[in-house]
Amino acid sequence: EGQTFTEFYESIWGTEALMNVMLYGYFQLNSVLEAMKNGKDFIDVSGAFGVKVKQADVKECAYEIVSRNAEKFLGTAIGNLKAFGFDVPEISFELVDDPMIQCASTL
Repeated sequence: EGQTFTEFYESIWGTEALMNVMLYGYFQLNSVLEAMKNGKDFIDVSGAFGVKVKQADVKECAYEIVSRNAEKFLGTAIGNLKAFGFDVPEISFELVDDPMIQCASTL
């Protein structure tokens, strides 16, 4: 309480608390939103972390945001990451009812 977003996440970084799927998911989403509000693009943000990516055309995923389209969104995201030059492993995808389980795992 009384901490900024950044202060809170700095205080739990590297601890078991950050392993909570919902806390980490919120961190990821809010980080993206903050970067967008500040006019940063993916290449700028990646470069700030020392990751060099190449310029690429990003494809939008224009499907309805519902669970049955999750695999389509994931496929589009993976395609975009590959276009930026990332080596993305093959993954399997399975929907589960437990929000504490992250379901994208390497084969």
